[in-house]
Amino acid sequence: MKYYDVGALSLGLTSILLPLGLIALSAYLYPNFNLYYNALSDLGNPLTSNVAPIFNLALTVCGFTMGLYSFRYLVKVSKAIAYLLLITSFNLILIGTFNESYDKFLHLHFLTSVTFFSLLASFLISFCLLRRDIIPSLPLVASILAWLLH
Repeated sequence: MKYYDVGALSLGLTSILLPLGLIALSAYLYPNFNLYYNALSDLGNPLTSNVAPIFNLALTVCGFTMGLYSFRYLVKVSKAIAYLLLITSFNLILIGTFNESYDKFLHLHFLTSVTFFSLLASFLISFCLLRRDIIPSLPLVASILAWLLH
């Protein structure tokens, strides 16, 4: 039987579930939001959304807790993959910081989003190769499908 570190599991799940809950709360509280017609980033624009603080906090919390997880636990598995996730998590914090309202200035939101999703794809592919398992690639496939359907 494998031994799983409860702290690692708790932090890993928190870094995913807490932000997803806050994002869902943001979507629920914003009456004009429609998953089929809006991008999630629309929730984070303080000029058009009254739930922007909740949504941007979700991205920042997710980035911070993912960074902690990477630094504390993933580094034991692979330093290269841990650093890749650390950079990815920092970019997620930047998305929460440079929300859609910053697109008028050098397209900061767009650039940080493209960088984040590219790094996330690189991390998931690298993790799949390290583990020799295809299951970690499922979030990548799901996000590509969601992007194509949007």
